[in-house]
Amino acid sequence: MQGQRVGCGWHILPQQPFRPPAPAKRRRPETRSDLVVLRQFRVPSETSSPRIRNQYSHLRMATSLHQQLKLHYVADECRHEVEVDGFRIDAVDDQERLIEVQCASLMAIRDKIRKLTVNHHVVVVKPLCAKKKLLKKARRNGRVQSRRYSPAHQTLADVFLELVHFTQAFPHPNLQLDVLLTEQEEIRVPPKRRTWRRKFSVQDRTLVSVDETYSFKTPQELWSTLHIAVPDTFTTAELAEGGKMPRWLAQKAAYCFRKMKFIEPCGKLGNAIEYRLADSASEGARKAA
Repeated sequence: MQGQRVGCGWHILPQQPFRPPAPAKRRRPETRSDLVVLRQFRVPSETSSPRIRNQYSHLRMATSLHQQLKLHYVADECRHEVEVDGFRIDAVDDQERLIEVQCASLMAIRDKIRKLTVNHHVVVVKPLCAKKKLLKKARRNGRVQSRRYSPAHQTLADVFLELVHFTQAFPHPNLQLDVLLTEQEEIRVPPKRRTWRRKFSVQDRTLVSVDETYSFKTPQELWSTLHIAVPDTFTTAELAEGGKMPRWLAQKAAYCFRKMKFIEPCGKLGNAIEYRLADSASEGARKAA
């Protein structure tokens, strides 16, 4: 309490209640249409959910690898970035097939492809990096300081890393999956915020060459191309040996073929599930096995 001296004594003044300052008013659009326009061009950040980021993925700049692969399939740039059934398509070729290049996860375009294959023929292009050269820069606009080849090499079997998220769309009579084994160059720069897990940021990826191209429309074609040799009943350990892939990748392959109804479980051997080719598999696939 505060007081004021009056004569020989003090007069106690009443205490005023504390009133916090009013918050500053936030500037808002004058009309609702202005608010819609402002929200329309707001690109979600990396912390947004994958569903929101995928809806606005066309607003972010694609890598050089993505642009080069579009030109690899359709040289006419006038047929790039076409609107079809409310979706933005990478390119449309001379046969009126929809070309969708996906350098990221196939899960991002799974629902989109399921809707497009109802009325259109679609080709999904998935590049795998069989050989990669790493270019390191001290800053984004600086010169390349070092070059080296990455010890990691992807093979055709690595397509199961993405196919586990795509079995609801593949196979389909109107869908063709092209897997490309490529040689790429990756430009790395220091990240904006360095952590113990994030040591660098990828500035761009460029295509050097397309070494091999595999086209699949059925799981039987994928099985035959991998030259998988297994007995009549097999586990993922025998699938890994017959397909020349590690056990953990063979488990993903078994999941994909099971979801595609190409193989089916038929028992257990200890804790391992035994599989066999499904009745719908053709005799050609059985002979190849």
